[in-house]
This record gives sequence, C-alpha cells and structure tokens, in this order.
Amino acid sequence: MPGSHLPILMIPHRMTGAEKSRASSYFRQSPAGRHIMPSRGMMPGRGKTETMASTKAISVKLGAQQASLLRHLESGHYDDASEVVRDALRALDQRDALVDEVLREEVRASMADKRPSVPIDEVFKRARARIARKAKAAARGA
Repeated sequence: MPGSHLPILMIPHRMTGAEKSRASSYFRQSPAGRHIMPSRGMMPGRGKTETMASTKAISVKLGAQQASLLRHLESGHYDDASEVVRDALRALDQRDALVDEVLREEVRASMADKRPSVPIDEVFKRARARIARKAKAAARGA
C-alpha cells in the first residue's frame, strides 16, 4: 500500500495564543494545506512531555515503513496505528536521551584528560601516515 495515508498522529486542536506561537515554530502546513509537517530543523518537545487537552488526527505517508506498521498491528501487540507510533516515538526519545548522555560523558572525559592538546595539522599528518601504512600493507598482502 505505498503512498496510502493512515490517521496515526495527533496534534493540538484548540490552542491558546502562546501555544499557537510555540506550535507554529515546530509545525508547518504542507503546500497543499492538507498535512501538518515538522518545520525544518525543529524538534518539538525534545526532552519534555506536554499534555494535550484536545487532539486532531493527521495523516502521514509511511512509504516503505507501511509494511512494518502493518506487521506490528498484525502481531496483536498493538490495537491501532497510534499505539505503534507512540511506542516508536517513546523509543526514539529514549535513544536520543541515551545518545545525549553518551556524548556528554565523552565531553566530560575529554575535558578531564590532562594530556596536552595536539595541533590539528599534526593530527592530520598522523592520520595520513597511518592510512598510507595500511594501504601499503594491504597492497603487499594482495
């Protein structure tokens, strides 16, 4: 069913002026005016959970992911497409939080490292020499 639409995501239906202003920075309407899409470069609600009093269904083109959605629905673990999407978004949020924590830890470790910094020219020189050694070794082994 490529290109088919399923009403699977919910967006605010009635919002206050401040909520509209915030949402308009996260979402934009498609050129045809039929779909609500994330604005380029925006990540709504990252790290926050917001409660919506009223919601409105939207449709999303899944393309190749349609088969995955149907497989999850047929498994019996989900009652509808909205549950699949909510679960997927929770998993994505958890992954993002984990990646953020790993990166923070990398930065902490780097900042705590007492070894002297190496100039970038020296880093590239060492990297090129290493690549050349590996290419030479590979050529001898071939």
